[in-house]
Amino acid sequence: MGKNYQHSSSEHRRPGAYSLPILVLVAVIYGVLAHSTIWLTLDTGRIAAFSIGNALIIGLLVGQKRDCQITALSLCYLASFAANLAVGDPVTLAFGLATANAIEIALVTYLLEKYAVHNKTFETLGEFGKTALVGVAVPLGPGLLAAAVTTNWYEAEFMAALAQWLTAHCLPIPIFGSMVLIIRAAVANRHEFEMLTLRHWVQVLGAVAVAVPLIFVQRSEIYLMLAAPVVVFAAFRTGRLGT
Repeated sequence: MGKNYQHSSSEHRRPGAYSLPILVLVAVIYGVLAHSTIWLTLDTGRIAAFSIGNALIIGLLVGQKRDCQITALSLCYLASFAANLAVGDPVTLAFGLATANAIEIALVTYLLEKYAVHNKTFETLGEFGKTALVGVAVPLGPGLLAAAVTTNWYEAEFMAALAQWLTAHCLPIPIFGSMVLIIRAAVANRHEFEMLTLRHWVQVLGAVAVAVPLIFVQRSEIYLMLAAPVVVFAAFRTGRLGT
């Protein structure tokens, strides 16, 4: 009886499950990221030119309990809606774009759990390939919704708005989503990071911090070709395909 109780209790306290305060904090950070990326790239169109918020949330939610995922998704939906209102969107547009983001997060999380991610280490090319395929294919559906509601309120072409959504969402999901999963797996396994490993991660995050504004935020030059070297550098520095 005691053993069964302990087993049930340990499952209830499943390692990696997030408490409500943590989920609220994550939603606040998600909202701040959403507002920042929209505001920084507003001159290029209403849809942000680069977005990592969805990718980070997906990386945090894969493998979590369903009630945790639903709570997190609901909080992030409210944060996204608030961020849209904060940049001046009418309620209908803010609602539509927040809905598109929520659908994308939910679909990618579900498909990664079902078909792609099993051990969160991305040590096989096939596992990362499936993740990349999901990350590239799924944003099309939510992108259609986002483009439709955007063209109703802004003087923008439907295909241009859709292309902007796909550009902003397809690349970050396999890169940043898988990076979060790898970090989660290392923490869950109580992996002891050596100083060399720590330096490698600092180098990767530093390169990303420089590359993202250079490639996606500034508007005077086109530096999209620099994204590939950053991805390759991250893979070699960390030794993981997922980065």
